[in-house]
Amino acid sequence: MLSILQTHMVSFQCSKHATADGIMGVFKDCATFQEKQDKTKFVSVVVLDEVGLAEDSENMPLKVKYMYMHCSSNIQFHHLGTDHEDTKF
Repeated sequence: MLSILQTHMVSFQCSKHATADGIMGVFKDCATFQEKQDKTKFVSVVVLDEVGLAEDSENMPLKVKYMYMHCSSNIQFHHLGTDHEDTKF
């Protein structure tokens, strides 16, 4: 039987002024919220809106996501792009 998890979504509007602290804060908030939930029924999701704008930032704020990718087995990353070749599920 297919079951769909209840989802808590937090969006971060990326820009060329985005900082690693800002992005990290959103991930920390979601992780803290997720810890209090039944993981078989609930999932927290971070949406990085307009992520391409953050890629152009001198602050290089997206480097923070690599910390989460390599240090946590509880966080999954999916990139949904507008270019078919960049879309990963």
